[in-house]
Amino acid sequence: MQANRAAIKYCFETALQRLERCREMTAFQPYLAVFENPFALAYTIKGDYERAVEVGRRVVENCPEYGNGYKPLIASLGHLGWQKQAKRYLDKLLSIEPTFTVKRFAETYPLQDATQREHYMEGLRRAGVPAG
Repeated sequence: MQANRAAIKYCFETALQRLERCREMTAFQPYLAVFENPFALAYTIKGDYERAVEVGRRVVENCPEYGNGYKPLIASLGHLGWQKQAKRYLDKLLSIEPTFTVKRFAETYPLQDATQREHYMEGLRRAGVPAG
């Protein structure tokens, strides 16, 4: 299990380095959410929740109708135990995607690794996302 966590951490460190390189090469981003949201997702799965919240807030402020932007933000807030802060983002997400639940996330979100998916879903649960 420990070796698996180390491998996952390495993969996300590599992914974050590549995302940073992409950001450097394309300084002007008219579609901020598309380029920043993968950072929030990677930070969430890595367990760097405060950084995920920082990036996630930027994503939803710049593109408030982008539903996927709220998901790593909400999951990270849940992991931090900040349910009150998560509620306003969850309310907005549910106005965009009224059928969003933890169960629906599990069925549709493209996280292949079961451990990563469960970790993410635990953050959603802790934030108050309906079970489904």
